[in-house]
Amino acid sequence: MRSFRQFLYELIRQTSIPFTSEGKSQLQIMGMLETRALDFDRVIILSVNEGILPQSRKLNSLIPFDIAAELHLPTYREQEAVMAYHFYRLLQRASEVVLLHTTSTDAYGNSKGEQSRFIRQIEHELVPRSKGLIRISHPTVRFGRAGANTVADLADLRVPKSETIRNQLIHTLTTRGLYPSYLNQFVSCSMRFYFSRIVNISEEEDIEEKMGAAEFGSWLHMVLERLDKEYRLLERPIDELIIKNLLEEEFTKSMKGRVIESGMNLLLYELAQKLMLDFQREQNKLAGLTVIGTEQTLETYLNVPLNGGQEIKVRIAGKVDRIEKFGDQIRIVDYKTGSVKLPEKTPADLTEKLLKDGSEEKMRQLWLYRYLALKNISEHGGLPRDKGKRDIFPAKGLPVEAGFYSFRDINGGFKTNPVRFDTNDDPEQYIKDSEELLRQLIRQLLDVAEPFKKTDKLETCQFCDFKGICGR
Repeated sequence: MRSFRQFLYELIRQTSIPFTSEGKSQLQIMGMLETRALDFDRVIILSVNEGILPQSRKLNSLIPFDIAAELHLPTYREQEAVMAYHFYRLLQRASEVVLLHTTSTDAYGNSKGEQSRFIRQIEHELVPRSKGLIRISHPTVRFGRAGANTVADLADLRVPKSETIRNQLIHTLTTRGLYPSYLNQFVSCSMRFYFSRIVNISEEEDIEEKMGAAEFGSWLHMVLERLDKEYRLLERPIDELIIKNLLEEEFTKSMKGRVIESGMNLLLYELAQKLMLDFQREQNKLAGLTVIGTEQTLETYLNVPLNGGQEIKVRIAGKVDRIEKFGDQIRIVDYKTGSVKLPEKTPADLTEKLLKDGSEEKMRQLWLYRYLALKNISEHGGLPRDKGKRDIFPAKGLPVEAGFYSFRDINGGFKTNPVRFDTNDDPEQYIKDSEELLRQLIRQLLDVAEPFKKTDKLETCQFCDFKGICGR
């Protein structure tokens, strides 16, 4: 894509657009060459930036510059001299001249936001010699709504929850449902939730030659899913060759023609192979590990009373990477290729962290996964299993845990959920306390007195898709 973009911009640079002037019009649009024998009272010249007027020093010839200069062939020097003649000839009899230049770089790489040398020559050579006959001014024009970039204006960016938005939220909660990712977005920054889930704004996909962190993670997730579905669920053995073949197949499918022969992509590909092989070796050490299901959606419904006597039935759901049984314990597993930081024990201010702390996204995710697993066991006697056909794996009475396999710390094993509501960790009490917290979060989400607003924690905005809209 980068090479194609360079070819495209080069083609645009070489393309000329013909203008047809209206003879009776007071405004005539011309190129520099068309002005050679004409005089004007008022002249407006656009894009008087270095690299555009005169053009950047590019030798559009296979003959090297030194050889062309020695043989007295035309080079960029002659082009610049011709352009300088046209420029000063155009200014010769004008009574008013407006030279416009931008201070930002353009999309084609022509201008670096620097004013043309011709402007500097006028300022430092022509004006001093004019003996006061030439006056020069430097007005600045900024585009955009006045005050839009002030700190006060951006800090006050809020969206009230109108009745239409509230009804839309209720429809989403009762049909599509509430997922851990939705809750994390809302708690960390309600404005991000608004842009993503209500307005449905998504960042334009930018295809780069180098593999990004998100694409790297998605690639490994696809390989892990295939390993679970095609081998671990069927209790088929896995060796290094199988892992390498699946990595290659999924890379070809998902990486849109990227090459891995050299550069950062090669390093990331080799890293992926090492991580997957190390993970498989750690899995082989876990005797008695059984994969029950992969990419399963756990769901339940929660009745939430609202103000005014209204009650809604909210769908609570989450798509888990893997359900496994290790010993007599059921594990709800999520794969993480990034870093995982979890509290070693239950925080003293657990409710505050789950309801309001945007930095505890991973803990909130595991809390909901465990709740969904316990709720499904309570309602259906087990968890969904995928082994040739979808059925229920009986898990009544078995302890349930949710956690991460972190590829940043494969030797660290299974990183578990620290959320506990009492010392006995009774499943029924865990469900009851979790549902009470979920009701609080849903009421907070639907509270018309609380508008959508930006977070005060700037570190949350670092990788946000919408920071350009918010001015962050």
